[in-house]
Amino acid sequence: TGTGTFFIYNPTHLEQAGVLNIQQGVFNLDNATHALSGLTTLAADSSLDLSSGSSIAVSGTARFTGDGVVRHNSATVTLGNGARIDADYALAGGTLNIGGAAVMNGDLAWTGGIITGDLVAPGTLTLNGVLSQTGNTTVYLRNGTQLVHANTSGASRISNTSGSGFNIEFGATFRNTGTLTIDIQNAGSIMYIDHDSGAAGTFENTGTLTKVGAGR
Repeated sequence: TGTGTFFIYNPTHLEQAGVLNIQQGVFNLDNATHALSGLTTLAADSSLDLSSGSSIAVSGTARFTGDGVVRHNSATVTLGNGARIDADYALAGGTLNIGGAAVMNGDLAWTGGIITGDLVAPGTLTLNGVLSQTGNTTVYLRNGTQLVHANTSGASRISNTSGSGFNIEFGATFRNTGTLTIDIQNAGSIMYIDHDSGAAGTFENTGTLTKVGAGR
């Protein structure tokens, strides 16, 4: 216990196949290769930080639960087929690889970084929690990966203020089957959902999509 930060740092790596209880403070996986296949529980106001050049394999048996948050800052994380994240997930940088069918039941705060996978065998990430895609940094969905937004609460927002915004490229697909708002508050602002590289992506709406704000 305690409110400080505990590091597992290169060259030591974590193989977590049991139960990891993070009750207070920060548990940081830093600058090494780690493997997570067990249950991680995060108490309120605690976090699991994935950062600083780490390569983290999350197997299909891995589960993340609780009122804390998984903070993905600059690591490369691969979610295996069947992986499930019930805690909130904050993607601020680095790469999130989808290696099959993975599920997020917690909220996704996406302010930076890349969601991608294997272009030959692309995966699908289904988001049942609230999506908050904010900030002023371009984010990327790539390599045939499908990101399915299924939350129907009405709280999900895309409100990126970057000049480039949200790039869907190399054949990736963003599919809204829930309720999603495009929020551009400032009259002089322009939001782009486009692509920079590779085959064009797809933004598919089969749910409810609403645009608000004076911007365009």
